[in-house]
Amino acid sequence: MTVRYMQRFFEPRSIAVIGASERQNSLGGAVLENLQEGGFAGRLIAVNPKGGATVFGTACFPDIDSLDRTPDLAIVCTSPRRIPAIVEELGRKGVRAVMILMGGLSVPARNRHGLVRQALELSYDLLGLALDGGKTLKEATWEAAQPFDMRIMGPNCVGTIVPRHQLNASYAHIMVPDGNVAYVGQSGVLSLAIMDWAVGRGLGFSCLTSVGDSLDVDIADVLEYLADDMQTRAILLHVEDIQSGRRFVSALRAAARTKLVVVMKSRRVAESASQPGPGLLYSDVVYDAVFQRAGVLRVDRSDELFNALETLTRMRRLSGERLAVICNGIGPALLAIDRLVLSGGSLARFSAETQAALAEQLPVPASVDNPVDISAAASPEQFRAALELLHADPATDAILLLHVPTRIAPPLETATAVAPQIRDMVKPVLTCWIGMETAQAARSTCDEAGVSTFDSPEQAVDAFMHMVEYRRNQGLLDQNPRSPEGLEMHEAEKRSVWGLIGQARSEGRETLTPSESLDVVAAAGIAVDGRSWPEAELAVASLRTVMGVTRSPVFGPLLYLGTGEDSASAFSQRRVGLPPLNLNLAHALVASTAIGSEIDDLAADPQAVRDSLAEILVRLGQLIIDVPAIAELAMAPLIVDRENVSVTNARITLGPRCETAITPYPEELEQTITLPRSGREIVLRPIRGEDAPAHAAFARRQSPESIRYRFFGPRSGFTQHELAQFTQIDYAREMAFIATSRNADGDPETLGVVRAWTDPDNISAEFAVIVDDSMRGEGLGQALLRKLIDYARQRGTLEIRGTVLPDNTPMRKLAKKLRFRSHYSTAEQAHVISLRLNEPTDAWQLERLADHPDASTPQ
Repeated sequence: MTVRYMQRFFEPRSIAVIGASERQNSLGGAVLENLQEGGFAGRLIAVNPKGGATVFGTACFPDIDSLDRTPDLAIVCTSPRRIPAIVEELGRKGVRAVMILMGGLSVPARNRHGLVRQALELSYDLLGLALDGGKTLKEATWEAAQPFDMRIMGPNCVGTIVPRHQLNASYAHIMVPDGNVAYVGQSGVLSLAIMDWAVGRGLGFSCLTSVGDSLDVDIADVLEYLADDMQTRAILLHVEDIQSGRRFVSALRAAARTKLVVVMKSRRVAESASQPGPGLLYSDVVYDAVFQRAGVLRVDRSDELFNALETLTRMRRLSGERLAVICNGIGPALLAIDRLVLSGGSLARFSAETQAALAEQLPVPASVDNPVDISAAASPEQFRAALELLHADPATDAILLLHVPTRIAPPLETATAVAPQIRDMVKPVLTCWIGMETAQAARSTCDEAGVSTFDSPEQAVDAFMHMVEYRRNQGLLDQNPRSPEGLEMHEAEKRSVWGLIGQARSEGRETLTPSESLDVVAAAGIAVDGRSWPEAELAVASLRTVMGVTRSPVFGPLLYLGTGEDSASAFSQRRVGLPPLNLNLAHALVASTAIGSEIDDLAADPQAVRDSLAEILVRLGQLIIDVPAIAELAMAPLIVDRENVSVTNARITLGPRCETAITPYPEELEQTITLPRSGREIVLRPIRGEDAPAHAAFARRQSPESIRYRFFGPRSGFTQHELAQFTQIDYAREMAFIATSRNADGDPETLGVVRAWTDPDNISAEFAVIVDDSMRGEGLGQALLRKLIDYARQRGTLEIRGTVLPDNTPMRKLAKKLRFRSHYSTAEQAHVISLRLNEPTDAWQLERLADHPDASTPQ
């Protein structure tokens, strides 16, 4: 992860356009004119050996070496064959950010055989191949950049547009207005279409860019930058392919913590999708799992992208998933209900009190069940009354108002009556004015009032389901998981498994025998049925599902669950989970499959079977983390004996070590210490999601003074969302060590926390520490802080920094003892303390550290 020099792509102070020309249809000329017309306030430079003294009034230089200053950003718009040499020249000039707009870099770097060769190269270039397996222009460009500290966006990118900085560094045909939505795509041409569509709908952007073929800068890099951009409130992504799964997942999860993220993913079908791992039919199911785990919303179509954005930014957040429907005719309502149920949604069940109130307020023909059909003669006042009653019902989480125009109930009058009412409601209300000629005015009235409105019942339900799916996915980030204690592998079992693997490889085998495979499964704590399959089939019931492990070329090890039938239909219904899993995530994976009805038919206690399946998934996830040599593992069928699930057959294939897309819990950082004063044994370890209840109890025990020292103000409590953020951390980008011990009842108790947030470039980590009031004077704060210092130093972080209130005397004394440097910040009205841990090795690190000149030297 890095944001090194990313600011120069979005906030440059000077720009050089390489290949700018006044020639008609010149790409460089179009970019230069866009920069000028956009009002870019920095310096513009044109580079063209045939450009003369100026290009469109901008000073022109014949080559890069002759530039009188080094620009922040260079935009390359020249022939593909010249690009490697140009990149090298830019590197020698000290340019740190290069944007390559041209495509066509997949051809071989040298042309040796004239026109025939050129024709062949062009054909192969369309396929993204090199003719003879030789070095392509893209590879040559990357090699040319290697000796220099440089970031490259592209090739084949559209450029960047940042309206608030008057920056239009692109070949786009229009400028977009300022706004708070960022668009990031991989296709330049699609970006232009999205831009035109958005401007036509009045949508403004904080920035817009496409990364193209991602020689260097990719979607993950841009997400890292946008996550800290205060003006960006929502991010729209278009994804085709991802190169680094772990970087992408980490950046996506970080962005989704603080911003709305909506993703449109192409390459979904076999004809265009990349190959998934064994056991799966399409890679699309893998991306489904990634987006769900990251807490973002996925849409399938380009028109859905903006509909989802509008709904989620305009509507209030859902507190549940039950929808109430109000209509003036049952036909459209039935269409909406069909769409809702088939999409996995739920209808609200009104209370008897609500139904009685509806019957009293509405005309006699009206239906007071869900949907509420007021009849074709419904007046605006009756719609208002029904809205008010359903909004007050605790069983209703959202409302859909459907209106068909009639002479008795004109849509404009109804919209005018209900729009102010809806705007002030706490629960989300969607409206659908069906028709065109007379319905359009009602839609315009709702738009002007900030009320979401749709053309058809199906569109409105789709919008509601976007809200539901987004809520569910965000819930995966905010959950408080149940403890996995006892589900991890012990050291003896790990040694046993590695012994089996070593034996197989010494015999030249990369596949374990069925017996060896079952031994591995048993070592992971998964029940193995010793009977032969025919015997087990006669004695107990079996689930025709398959469960196992596979690998994605992009996202690494995966868990999958689904039917064991060998057919395309069965394969397509398998669902995927990203390890590591906890029990909540495992239960969600089980619930997402179609095996629920089979469990209900076979098991005496269906919930116990679901619990058993979830536990097996957790154990499988831990197995492939502890034993990353396992490339494939398939278990089928699964045996149900009363409420337990066991395995009678397994197959394991080995492979090279492979990391998971989500950084697993770093078990190796656990440490047991003894406090010198009390002699109490304390475990210092990384925090994990299962610590949320103990973390909440810890916060409740602290004095107002301790809370003020930690949070710089009073706090009455913490929401579940905050607790999830505190405990379910991404170990790739932040760390929190807790001090924990067993209390008198034998339950785990949190006694202290030290936390550090590291910037993506690993330059500086901001830290904070808090210790239980009952542990004052025990040296626990020092132990926690020393552990964090050791961790950050080994991680290569250059410095750690913290902010301390002036009256926090214990922390100031501890900082002095550990040789932190301190200075008083008048801006923050607090002391800023810092400690240098490692020396910088690159010039850009020195530049970044120059922003923090108070950091002490390494000790």
